[in-house]
Amino acid sequence: KRRSYRIQKIAMRDFADGEGLDGTTVRAMPRYELNGVDQDGWSGARSRLLLPASTKAATAELQLEFPSWASVPSAKFVFTLNGRVVYSEDLARGVYKTVSVPLEPGRPNELVMESSQTFPLPAPDQRTRSFRIVKVDLK
Repeated sequence: KRRSYRIQKIAMRDFADGEGLDGTTVRAMPRYELNGVDQDGWSGARSRLLLPASTKAATAELQLEFPSWASVPSAKFVFTLNGRVVYSEDLARGVYKTVSVPLEPGRPNELVMESSQTFPLPAPDQRTRSFRIVKVDLK
């Protein structure tokens, strides 16, 4: 026997924060992607924060650490958002710095974070890094 059905009611809603389409299925999507950053937050001389166009945040706020035990006395930090410089500063070691970057709405955003210096992490760690991202907040 063949049965037929008809749709009597259908409801549509906007995606919640962190949701997106994966084919035809709604799934939780990462709010952002960090490249060039280790799981413990340490970054090399260049790293990237990628935000999808669906991000509803107006600002990315990053808390950075340039530790007092670093073997370099200072470093120049330059952040570019979609190819435009949004932050540039020489920082002395021993600094925790919060950087707020206004995002461009309705499009993917790529924040490139660069530091002019690298230093070895304390033994027994053998990595060479530039700074640590302590926290990322999307507001």
